[in-house]
Amino acid sequence: MNTLQYYEQYRTLCGQAALLQGQLQFGGGADEALLLRLESIEREKREIEDSLTRYVPYPLAARPYYRALEEQEFLFYRCIKGLTMKQTAQLMCVSRDTVYRIRRRIAKGEGRCASTDPS
Repeated sequence: MNTLQYYEQYRTLCGQAALLQGQLQFGGGADEALLLRLESIEREKREIEDSLTRYVPYPLAARPYYRALEEQEFLFYRCIKGLTMKQTAQLMCVSRDTVYRIRRRIAKGEGRCASTDPS
């Protein structure tokens, strides 16, 4: 699993958590297996959020530091918030081409997190 896939799984986990919460709420009783799975999903979500906050290492030269900040901002808007590429570009104040370039850089493993890949 590359860095981009790792962060993109956040939205899947959110959907699974919502589904389990609905089952617990409207299913009648609190099933122990559902509660354990929900707890596991919440733990994974927190782990991804914490990983994103630690995404930018500080002892970097200026150019790699700003590239890492761009990647962190992209991952937050696109993977955590679930915004479209166009919305992400608008919030980052860059062109859509730049957003796609950042995505390709992360997906190819050239992203800042490549050295600290969470998988």
